[in-house]
Amino acid sequence: GQVTGYSNTAGGTQDAFLYDGTAMYDLNALILPGSGWSLKTGFAINDSGQITGDGVINGQTHAFLLTPAAVNSVPEPASLVMLGVGLLATGAALRRRRHAALDD
Repeated sequence: GQVTGYSNTAGGTQDAFLYDGTAMYDLNALILPGSGWSLKTGFAINDSGQITGDGVINGQTHAFLLTPAAVNSVPEPASLVMLGVGLLATGAALRRRRHAALDD
């Protein structure tokens, strides 16, 4: 009953979204402000609610794995911190992998 993808905003930007059957949520609103990420496209969502996609951090496009808190409840601050740490760790791992591939 959930869908992820991207939407073009009135301001001309592209943002990743989650639709839960009743409302559409900008995935950027589900991550920590100041994380540096701009989530652009949601590619897939699994039965656990984990979303894959791509976004921009430090001017470069990278893949992300997002496990959002329930969109109908206010997440606890610790959940948001863990989400932010997970996004940063995923971005760092992908960046190291990309640099290693470029060095080969």
